[in-house]
Amino acid sequence: MTERMGVVGIWGPGIFSDDVADDVREEYRELLGDDVPDEEATRQILAEYLREPGDETTVRLALAATQTGLGRLDDNVKAKALELIDSGAALTPWLEGKPSDVRARKTALERLRKRLLAPQPDRKKVRREWRPDTDLEPGDLLSYRAPNGLLVALRVVHVERGRYGAQPILELLEGRWEELPPAGDLADVPGASSQRVGGNPNVVGRRVLRWAVYPFHYGEPTWKRVGFARVGRIAPRPGDDVVSADQHRAWPILVDELDAYASAE
Repeated sequence: MTERMGVVGIWGPGIFSDDVADDVREEYRELLGDDVPDEEATRQILAEYLREPGDETTVRLALAATQTGLGRLDDNVKAKALELIDSGAALTPWLEGKPSDVRARKTALERLRKRLLAPQPDRKKVRREWRPDTDLEPGDLLSYRAPNGLLVALRVVHVERGRYGAQPILELLEGRWEELPPAGDLADVPGASSQRVGGNPNVVGRRVLRWAVYPFHYGEPTWKRVGFARVGRIAPRPGDDVVSADQHRAWPILVDELDAYASAE
């Protein structure tokens, strides 16, 4: 590749003007925010991102730049980054590109080299970033009353919990009611299909409407604030523990879809 700016995921000659470099910085900071020790965070980043040999220079420079900015520069990370800079390996892929890009790349590498060799700043604390959580549990039954007065019901299939937070998987139950039946009467009600909200009726088969629902950002409204009510519990169904959702929604967006469902002919 003679034109580095033409490589997918690279938008400039800077150390972090690259998707991989940006991911390294972000994930390393997330690990520290989760109180992963420095050495282990470094090990995990290198183990994950050095799987692609062509990314080695990008990964090592990005990690070194991130660590020096946080006052956590690892000696081995420093040595590898300096080796790539001093040997010319970090510049070589750019040499057949535009002269302006070559100059900018040289400047970026020189600046990083000076930072790595300078006295390091004090060690900085990295705060854990906000992640979505939920107080819903598998088996919870939620109701929502649409503007036309009809109620719909959703069950919590299960809750996916991981490093990036928790998200309930909801399944819409088939039906619309003026008054919701008792929870026990809903235990065997099937999931609503996509055809009910405008899907192609000629499509063979049936896709049950399930969503992973959570606030995408801090401060977004949760289920209580957008009009849902927890009205009971129903027993889990076979396979619930492995069900996934191919649709992700914030709570207000889910409300819009349920309004359309409730008013569909």
